[in-house]
Amino acid sequence: MNEELIEMITEYVNDYQAIKDTESQWRDPIIGFADAQDDLFPKLKEIISPTHLLPADIIPGARTVIAFFIPCSLRIPRSIV
Repeated sequence: MNEELIEMITEYVNDYQAIKDTESQWRDPIIGFADAQDDLFPKLKEIISPTHLLPADIIPGARTVIAFFIPCSLRIPRSIV
């Protein structure tokens, strides 16, 4: 299932420019999966804020958290220098 989700997200990112007629260009997304019950999630309430939501606060019964980051084209950060 993870591989299917990675493929879906990657395809969407790669096709987005043509679908939305945008000039934005991105590199391949970075995608990660975590157990929604991981002991590290409650620590976010200590590190960030006591009101920080946990996966189960957003989706009761959640089993997996999917996180992804879409890096921009290297041309963009290099243009700042």
